[in-house]
Amino acid sequence: MDKHNIKRAVELCLAVYRVTDKFPKNEVLRCKLRGLSVAIIESVVYKISYPKKELRVLFLCFDVADKQGWVDSRNYEILKLEYTRLSDKITSSLDPLRQSFSEAS
Repeated sequence: MDKHNIKRAVELCLAVYRVTDKFPKNEVLRCKLRGLSVAIIESVVYKISYPKKELRVLFLCFDVADKQGWVDSRNYEILKLEYTRLSDKITSSLDPLRQSFSEAS
């Protein structure tokens, strides 16, 4: 378990919560974005799967929310950048595992 990746996923989740606090209270995207950010934490913690699907949907939801104008677009761009960085770290940490697994086969 990579504690740094978990910590970063939690920090990003909290950032998503702060950004979505500015959304209308009953807005569906508010819950959807929060749920996706929690799902990414679960994927990182339990290594259930690489959160590729969740990230793709999260980014698309950011795009939809951005068009609504509730929050400055820079917030979404920063979140996308930081989630991409986390994704890259997860991918690079999985590569040695994949390589050792394929060598053992």
